[in-house]
Amino acid sequence: VSAVAQETAADLNTAGVEQYNAKQYISAIGTFKRAYDIAPDNATVRRNLCNAYQAQANEMAKANDLDSAIEQLGFAIGVDPGNASPLVQLGLYYIRKDLVADATFRLEEAVELDSQNLDAHELLGEAYFRQNDLPSALAQWEWVLEVQPNRPGLRQKFENALRQDAVESNFGKSGSR
Repeated sequence: VSAVAQETAADLNTAGVEQYNAKQYISAIGTFKRAYDIAPDNATVRRNLCNAYQAQANEMAKANDLDSAIEQLGFAIGVDPGNASPLVQLGLYYIRKDLVADATFRLEEAVELDSQNLDAHELLGEAYFRQNDLPSALAQWEWVLEVQPNRPGLRQKFENALRQDAVESNFGKSGSR
């Protein structure tokens, strides 16, 4: 890549950051895409384009347009496949749409990429819970609570799932007698 093209990609990236900071996400996406076309191997440009897609997806989700939000996240993942963040966001939207198998798949992918991501583990627990896989849900939530004991709302979910698991295992024992 020539020095002129490199400078242009840097200039476009700077302009994209300004648009992003002004919450002009559609403009930022366009500007970052132009920078990406010039310098597709530039990790900063890729991450910024990914972030802009995620921000636009968030705006769409706030407007209850989850299908468009999910589409934006597909672009985000395509441009920055090593980033767990859009996978976590996608998992959340899939849960909101009750597409639990899709959510589980994407959240397991996120946990593989970033094993320390608390949101990924908590949402994966939620997906497992909705699939009635209580042991897996409890394992995810227990790990999150060990790392962050005061995580808002999680202790209650965990304890409810624990009681439900105990009831189901007791029912299983009495049902098989």
